Amino acid sequence: MIMDNREILQACGLFKSLPSDEISRLVNFFGERSFPKDSFIFLEGDPSDWLYLVKTGKIKTLPARTKVKYSPSKNILGRA
Repeated sequence: MIMDNREILQACGLFKSLPSDEISRLVNFFGERSFPKDSFIFLEGDPSDWLYLVKTGKIKTLPARTKVKYSPSKNILGRA
């Protein structure tokens, strides 16, 4: 079963402690994007201005000088 954005935020460790009304406000700032298999979500040197929550699928990180952290248990991908 695929969760909706509200459920994803509530399950995410980063937002888990927020009250329901705050989650409801945050949902308005989230959109959805799909990426084809083997495409790059971001490249080294790109500005760090997005937070990605993984709804479905898998993320693979490639070695680079920029450290990337992915927490499968929290569904968060971002720069370290």
